Parts: sequence; structure tokens; C-alpha cells
Amino acid sequence: MQRPHLRPRFLILVPAPLEEVRATMAERLEAAQDRFVFRVRSQAVLAWIKPPAQRFWSPSLDTLLRPHPRGTLIVGRMGPQLSLMSGYFFVTFGLAFLTVLSLIWTSVQWSLGESPHCVIGSALGVVGIAGVWVSSRVGVWLARDQMAWLAEIVEGLGEIQQDEAAILAELPPSVPKSAADGAAIAPG
Repeated sequence: MQRPHLRPRFLILVPAPLEEVRATMAERLEAAQDRFVFRVRSQAVLAWIKPPAQRFWSPSLDTLLRPHPRGTLIVGRMGPQLSLMSGYFFVTFGLAFLTVLSLIWTSVQWSLGESPHCVIGSALGVVGIAGVWVSSRVGVWLARDQMAWLAEIVEGLGEIQQDEAAILAELPPSVPKSAADGAAIAPG
């Protein structure tokens, strides 16, 4: 990862059985249990920053472990807590809606020959959306050290796959491909 992204995603092919990969990840989490709260499931490993170090911007790690003909496929994502992402979504959606509504009302005022005062609302909406984007970038920057902590859990297990289409094509029919779709490294 060159620079932190809002929700970095990754796809790692590990040349080991699923049980071994899950055990290795669980051992790493147990060794660093002063930093993490975690859940290890049969085909998923989830980790969050522990409350003493947890901040508003603290990220989480969600990984799915899938059997693969050449070992185990780790489909993962690091990102802000779900409640924070939901909040950002609703604030952005609300601001966009109000901006469009203000633009429509501005056009009505202008077509009636009145002074288009509602254009101020559109400008404030655009500034608000830009503010949300900037605050998300600042949050990612503030959480970069904790993202590095989470990256240590999967570091060295296997190579990050750049050609995810070829890797996903090798999945056996019993593994749903939709769970792994779009899992390559992608900027958030």
C-alpha cells in the first residue's frame, strides 16, 4: 500500500490449507491482543482496535477465507467502522439531495425573474460535500498507524494478487464468486 486509502481491499493467495491460515492469523491476533478485539470464525477473521487505543477514526479488518485449488484465498478489507461509513453515506446523500433541490428552486426563481437566492444553498451544499470528503481524508491520515497494525495480521502470508480475475476463475464451483468479486487492491 503506497498511501492509505479509505477502504483498502486486498486479495491474497496463500499456499496453505484454510485451517492453517486461520490458525496463523489467530496466533498473530492473540499475540497482539493488547491492541485488538477480534473474532475468528470458520471462514472469517475480524479484528477491531481495542478500546484504550480506539479513536473515532479507528479502522477494522474484515477477511473472508476461501478454499482455493492452490491453497487459501484471503479476501479482505480494512476500513472505518461501519457506523462511521453509514454516517458519512447519509450525510453525503442528504447534502446532495438538498443541493439538487436548491438548484431546482434557483432555476424556478430565475425563470420567474426573481433574484435566485437559493443558489447560496447549492453553494453551501457543495462546500458541505467537499468538507465531508476532506474530513474522510483527514481521518484516514489519522488512522494510518492503526491500519499498519492491522496489516501486520496478514503480512507475509502470501502475495497480494494483481490478476484477481485469473485467481477467481480457479475457484471451485462450491465457492460463491460474488463474495470475492472486486477484492483486488482498490483505492477507497
